Amino acid sequence: MDIIYRMMKIFRDYCGVLNEESIRKNFVLIYEIIDEVIDYGHAQLVTTENIRQFIVNEPVLIQPKTQAKKQSSSWRPKFFKSSTVASTAIQKPIQKLDAKKTKTNEIFVDIFEKLTILFNANGMVINAAIDGVIQMKSYLIGNPELRLVLNNDLTVGRTSTGERGSVTLDDCNFHECVDTRDFEAMKTVTINPPDGEFLVMNYRINGEYSAPFRLYPFIDEESGYRLKFTVKVRAQFP
Repeated sequence: MDIIYRMMKIFRDYCGVLNEESIRKNFVLIYEIIDEVIDYGHAQLVTTENIRQFIVNEPVLIQPKTQAKKQSSSWRPKFFKSSTVASTAIQKPIQKLDAKKTKTNEIFVDIFEKLTILFNANGMVINAAIDGVIQMKSYLIGNPELRLVLNNDLTVGRTSTGERGSVTLDDCNFHECVDTRDFEAMKTVTINPPDGEFLVMNYRINGEYSAPFRLYPFIDEESGYRLKFTVKVRAQFP
C-alpha cells in the first residue's frame, strides 16, 4: 500500500490532479514514471525529486471546468482578501523549476484529520481517535531550509504531569527530511522540503475529546416483516 500511495503523490506532482481525464491524457508520462519507480517488480525511486532527472515527457495540463457566472451580489466579507490564493493552486504540476522563469516561490501547508468514533445505542461515546497529518506541497526553488513551530504546550505520550488543556499526542512520526533535534525543547522542527507533495508529520490522539457531533439511532418495528432504521446527527458546536 505504501508504494501505491507514493506513486499517487508522484502522479499528482507531475499531472497536477489525479483523475480519469488526467490519466488518459498523460498515459505516456505515467507509463514513464512507473518504469522509473519500479524495476523488475521492485520499488527503486519513490520520490519526485529522485526521478525528475530521468523524466523526459512533459505533462498535458487539465484545464479546470469553467462555471457560469452567478447573478448574485458580488459582496464579500472583509476577512476574504482579494489576494487569497484559491484552493486549486496546489493542482498545478511540478515542472522543472527555473529561477529565471518562476516569479514566486510557493509552499502550501494542509492539515487533515480523520475522526473515528464509536457510539453506543444511547449516543454516548465508547471509543474515539483522531488520525491527523501535516501535509506540504513545495514549489520552492533550491529547497531552502524551513522551520515549523508547533504549540508550546504540545506533548507526546500521556503522563500524569501533563498540564490540563495541553495538546497531547499519543504517538507521532516525521518525514525523513525533518530534523527533530529542537522538537522536545522548543517544539520546533527544521524541514528541508523535497519537490512536490510530502507528509511532514503523522500523529494520533486516543481517548476522550469533544466530538463535533453525536449519532442517535432509532429502530421502529412497522410490521412483522419490516423495520425502520433512523439515524439522527446532532452537532455539538454552535
